Amino acid sequence: MPTIAPYLDPPFIDLEPPMWRSLLARAAVFHATRTKLSILSDLVRHGGAVQGALRDLEMQAHECSAHDLDDEAAVTRVVEAWDAALTRTLTLTHLDEQAHQLLAELQILMRCARGADPFRRIFVGISSMASALYGS
Repeated sequence: MPTIAPYLDPPFIDLEPPMWRSLLARAAVFHATRTKLSILSDLVRHGGAVQGALRDLEMQAHECSAHDLDDEAAVTRVVEAWDAALTRTLTLTHLDEQAHQLLAELQILMRCARGADPFRRIFVGISSMASALYGS
């Protein structure tokens, strides 16, 4: 019977490793595509292909979270799966031009997503400010 490697501990207390991997993968993609998030937010309200693409991202992140992967491997797996899903979506013949353009731009940007903890930098900055304001 094969043994299952233990989960790597997430950097945040009380956050189960599968939840961490799912959050990290989506955060990495959103960080990589941050310049298009406003347009994404506007278009997702209309449903259709853009909303479907976000559901695909969520599904891929959830699927990946079930595997015992390190942060970088988890993000890479989600990016590769979402890249393939976006490629399929972009071949749809009735995809409106605005959605097509956004999804194509997201696809290019998200390929730069990395597994570094995007929250750590935020929390370090907040902690530094709090320490300066309130003392150690």
